[in-house]
Amino acid sequence: MPDNGLIISGYPTNGAAINGLRMDLYASSFTPITGTGWEAMLVNAAKNGSNGSDACQWWEMPDTYWAQSGIQMHQSGMDLIWADTSTNCVQALFTSNPDEVDAGDYVISQITVNASSNLWVIYGYNVSNGNFWTHTTTVSNSTDFKKYFFSLFY
Repeated sequence: MPDNGLIISGYPTNGAAINGLRMDLYASSFTPITGTGWEAMLVNAAKNGSNGSDACQWWEMPDTYWAQSGIQMHQSGMDLIWADTSTNCVQALFTSNPDEVDAGDYVISQITVNASSNLWVIYGYNVSNGNFWTHTTTVSNSTDFKKYFFSLFY
């Protein structure tokens, strides 16, 4: 992880198709400031050919699809979260168990698409305690991720 804890990256406009992204991290120790809401570390991907302005409108599926996986840090702890176009980009918890992640836990967040099945899989995995969750969505005509896509969703 970089010193400032922030990585922003876009997919290159040339080169091989991208059909999987993964973020590995150790959950940081933090002291929440009362009343500030939450912070997050997230990985995002959009279906190749998607219109970014439609990413949070569920009725635009399957032409547009966007997915997100990661860790949310808030006043009472940390959770593994996911979101996608079907949720109108509103975050959902992988589990109803609050405080699924503790400081120092090794966490993997991943998004993959299988071109032959049109299946997108959003992963949340706390390696430290062995808990593993997925959310799957079938998105027709989906082969890879949109290139040069900068996600500003949260």
